[in-house]
Amino acid sequence: MTAIPLLLLLLLVSFSFFLNILGFMRIIPLVFTLPLLFFSIYFSLATITRRNSFRGFK
Repeated sequence: MTAIPLLLLLLLVSFSFFLNILGFMRIIPLVFTLPLLFFSIYFSLATITRRNSFRGFK
């Protein structure tokens, strides 16, 4: 995996973490920030751990 997608994923997770901190301070509703943080962490982990496996010929 190249460095650019990893950097973008890191920026996405840090931005959503910052929004979550604002949500804990009750500036932004937690209803919006918690799923955003969850999906950004999930998407980054799924992208990093994805395997390029051979599935056979069709």
